[in-house]
Amino acid sequence: MAKNSADFANFDYSKVMGDMRMPFVDFDALMAYNRKNFEAVATANKLAVEGFQKMAMRQGEIARTVAEKAGQDAQALFTTGTPEEKAAKQVASAKEGFETALASYREMSGMVAETTHKTVDVVAKRMTAGMDEVKGLFGKDGAAAK
Repeated sequence: MAKNSADFANFDYSKVMGDMRMPFVDFDALMAYNRKNFEAVATANKLAVEGFQKMAMRQGEIARTVAEKAGQDAQALFTTGTPEEKAAKQVASAKEGFETALASYREMSGMVAETTHKTVDVVAKRMTAGMDEVKGLFGKDGAAAK
């Protein structure tokens, strides 16, 4: 039994399946096909993690900027000025905050779309290539393609 996932990933199934010959199946090609599938999934997962890390970093930057701006706005609210001036500052600050939040939401949704596009592209390319490979696993007359 494999001790950890690294042992499982490096396990050579062709040694186990090598003596089990089935007519019409090229096990070496089948193993290569599955290895490529595993590599494509690993690549897609890596891209997804990198994209989510990028988004998390950006969310942290946005949160820091929002906190700094809120502090500045609160400080400005307590400075001298007429009630009308203070109300105008509050309205301007609220409008700016809404516009900033909307821009941040758009930026984050763009990052999600970019990450999704990259990961789906890897999987889609592998699926397309895999379909061609499956055709090659079996010959026209049912004999294994070599």
